[in-house]
Amino acid sequence: MGIGNFKKFMNKLKLQEIRVLVYEGNVRTTHKFNSATEIFSTINSRSEFDLIDSRCNYNKEAFYITQNGALAHVSWLFKNKLLARQLGFKRHYIIGDCFTTESFKGKGFYGITISHIIHSFPFKDFVLFIEPHNFSSIRGIEKIGLSLVGDYSVFRFLGIAYNLKKHVKNS
Repeated sequence: MGIGNFKKFMNKLKLQEIRVLVYEGNVRTTHKFNSATEIFSTINSRSEFDLIDSRCNYNKEAFYITQNGALAHVSWLFKNKLLARQLGFKRHYIIGDCFTTESFKGKGFYGITISHIIHSFPFKDFVLFIEPHNFSSIRGIEKIGLSLVGDYSVFRFLGIAYNLKKHVKNS
């Protein structure tokens, strides 16, 4: 076992508190970008824009945007995630592990990608888990129409969540 794997194993032995805001949306509630022209105007860019693409992997897919050959943003779609099931979102798809390259932040790539994922699966509901202090992500997903359904804290040990607490609900 390498040092990196050993550290991951030891972290699972620690009792961890996870605090997340849970946002939910679907095609009925989320703004759709109808064309490349609308996307260009949204991100204020005249650069070459490669369409969002996905790469399949059994339980997850990566959706990404490149601009002029450089990775601008990537978001992952998970079709099955333990934390989502433990919080009661058993049939939802989860969007997470999102990353925008520093030079592309603030240009709307995050919201465009989330919207594209949601509209690619019109019969599914989606949840996103956002850290409470990640204001730019919160702003991005609220801008496209996702809504806050709860503020949860979870204690996790050996990958299993215990003592789930829901703090607020947006009606």
